[in-house]
Amino acid sequence: MQPEAARALGIIQGHSDAFKGVRVTQFLGLTSATDHTAETQLEGWKEMNAESHKMYNDSPRGQQAPVNSCTMPSKLTAANTDHAADQKKLARGTSDWKIESERIVRKGQEAKTGRAEDLMELLINENVKKLDSMGGLAAFDALSSEEQATRNKVMVEQVSACVGQKSFDAMSPEQQRAANLFIWAGCCMHKELNAVKGGDVSMKTFWIAAGLIPLVKLMNIDNTWAAASRSSTAKTNVESVSQGGGTKLTSLAGAIFNHKDEKKGQADTYCIFFEWELGYMISFPDTSNTRYGSHCLAAPELLVHRELYIKLLAQVWFLWLSYSSLSLNVTLLGP
Repeated sequence: MQPEAARALGIIQGHSDAFKGVRVTQFLGLTSATDHTAETQLEGWKEMNAESHKMYNDSPRGQQAPVNSCTMPSKLTAANTDHAADQKKLARGTSDWKIESERIVRKGQEAKTGRAEDLMELLINENVKKLDSMGGLAAFDALSSEEQATRNKVMVEQVSACVGQKSFDAMSPEQQRAANLFIWAGCCMHKELNAVKGGDVSMKTFWIAAGLIPLVKLMNIDNTWAAASRSSTAKTNVESVSQGGGTKLTSLAGAIFNHKDEKKGQADTYCIFFEWELGYMISFPDTSNTRYGSHCLAAPELLVHRELYIKLLAQVWFLWLSYSSLSLNVTLLGP
């Protein structure tokens, strides 16, 4: 391994004292779990952590300054996921992993100042428990060398956690809180979406309850012709399914000025027009696609540049020789 790679891997583990305190941000890569269970995802993190530590510790630099594989998880302080149940469970599992690793790392720090006799006593007691749980020394000797090593490793980790826990218990509440700190932050996009949708419904309800002039129905051509027909039934049906209001307007504007299909709408004309008028190019908020927050961005955009949008649609009208139902509805921005 090149020295730079070894150094970077050491930084990943949060163990930078061997590299004169230089800290940089490193990327562990993108991996996919075989399923969406929290257990599988957490195990994937643990395997990645173990592999990266082994790679570093096998390097020449790692041989000189090895790093405990619990170092990185002991420093975890936050996770940002969505609100899915498996992600919440994964965050809880990660927090438990962080606390467990912190105690093991703390044991290593405690071992530097603690009495060797105390540590040996704990180790002997834990070894006795291990043998008793297996049915005696003969049962342990019958295991393969790999299985014996695995069980011994588990025993040592339990001793480490015990020593680390004693050291933790001796700390002040403030220090304990800092050591255990793990913050889970859920994605807010669905909450914001619900808030916007709820606000939209509330505004429409208020409009009716206050007895204000009804919202203009922004109909397409077919519904416009049906509403103008002599059939009262057709007119009633069309008006019941047609929508109006700010959200409908921002949707129509997105279909004209930034359609998700590049072959439709007036996106190129829009960009050229606004670059000429403003001196720089802009892009209309992507309401034509499912983009969280796009309607909230489109509303002030239409209000701030209302006159320019009306001017643009008037110019497009000369090109089309007649208004489409989309452009006519959006032109209702005018007085």
